[in-house]
Amino acid sequence: MIFEIAHAKLNLSLQVTGKRADGFHELISLVALVDVADRLEFEVGGPWKLTTDDVALPTDGTNLILKAATAFQKHCPNVSTGAFKLEKKIPSGAGLGGG
Repeated sequence: MIFEIAHAKLNLSLQVTGKRADGFHELISLVALVDVADRLEFEVGGPWKLTTDDVALPTDGTNLILKAATAFQKHCPNVSTGAFKLEKKIPSGAGLGGG
């Protein structure tokens, strides 16, 4: 099993400097980490799967975790598939980077 801690962040300054061809925006930001964090675990094996303790989050292919894993695997076909487990502590939509 592999795990990562993803700390919340607070934007102290945020400038939108342009829009890219892919629809995303160019940003310049200054952030401070906050002492709240999500925990993401990954277990190798089986098809892509996501479980979470936050019932409000989708766990299907619309979730950014699974979208990122699928996109990564397209560029690196030797990457192992597996199961993610997300323990949410950062509230989504609170402006702390928890979405």
